[in-house]
Formats: sequence, C-alpha cells, structure tokens
Amino acid sequence: MSFTRYFAIPALLGAVATTASAATADLALPTGSASVAMLTQYAAPAPAEPEPETTRFDGVAYRVVDDAFVDQEGAWWRPLVVTTTAYSPTVEECDDDPDCTATGTNAYTRYGVAADPKALPYGTILRIPGYGDAPVDDTGSAMRKSWSRGIVHIDLRIPLRRYDGAWRSEDEANRIALAHGVRRNRIVLMKVAPPVPPASPLP
Repeated sequence: MSFTRYFAIPALLGAVATTASAATADLALPTGSASVAMLTQYAAPAPAEPEPETTRFDGVAYRVVDDAFVDQEGAWWRPLVVTTTAYSPTVEECDDDPDCTATGTNAYTRYGVAADPKALPYGTILRIPGYGDAPVDDTGSAMRKSWSRGIVHIDLRIPLRRYDGAWRSEDEANRIALAHGVRRNRIVLMKVAPPVPPASPLP
C-alpha cells in the first residue's frame, strides 16, 4: 500500500476524497500526522529479501546467480569441465622458439594456458585450483586434437620465473610439468561478462 496514493492528491487539490473500499465509500480518511501514523501502524511489512545462494570453489565463497558464480569483487565466472596437463617453455617440450607463445607472450616470465582457440578464444581468463588466474595465450596440437573429440584440454605453462619473482631452472620447470601429469574431469572457472540488464521501456 503506498501512502503517496492517499496523500499526494489531497496535497495538490486541498481535499480529502479517497475512500477505503466500496463498502465504506462514504467514509473519508482523516488528514494530518495522526492519520499517517494510523496508516503506518496497519501497513503490511515489506517482504524480506531472500538470502542469496552461495557456494565455495577452491576454498573461496561465491554468490550463485543462475548458472554463474560471482566473486567478492563482482566478477562473473562459469564452471567448466576440462582435462589439464602442464608444460615448460623448453625446446624439448615446445619448439625452436620456446620463449614466445602463439600470441607473443613471454613464456619464460608469464603464467598462461595453452588451448585450442576454437574451444577457448585467446584472452579467456581461467581460474584454476592450485595454479591461479591465467589467460589463454598459447595453443598446441594435443589441445586441438582433444577439442576435435569434444574435450576441452588446457596445458598449464610452468614458466622459468616463479610467482615470487625468483627464477628456476629448465630442469625444475620440466619436473613440475611432468609431475602434474594428465588430470581429467577437473572443474575450473572461466571468466565471463556480466549479463546486460534489460533496457527500460520507452515512456
């Protein structure tokens, strides 16, 4: 029940002519602060907003909206089932130019993910448990072969420069990549744009 409905008209016209119902059509509402208090006393309380649905991913709480997760910074993510492997930027695992990814990223110093760009376009941000947030910035024949079978396969790069800025050897990077092995049916999060709210109707 809106008080504006009852008091805006008397304020403009200087009269009290609103009725409570058809059964009391001849009963005018009183005006003044007392009448406001009376209406306030009998007004229905506003419905409580439902508690938002939440979930946890890799130990962090997210708000669930439809089929998406919203983190504490307001970024939107969608869960994705993938197969993961890992590689190091070395001649043995890459090619004669292992320091540069397919998108021109420095593979020695930057964390990133190789995938078939038909499955995950370059620039897609993935949130991977135990690895962190990383962009898709490289590709490989194994990833493209997996996608031809409908499998999203991502290859996690183990760069020579660590997160803390210290450097590791190529042998150490190789050991980490080999220890990762092949892990199937993993859940990662893919960053997506928030939905666009519907446009307001024209007046």
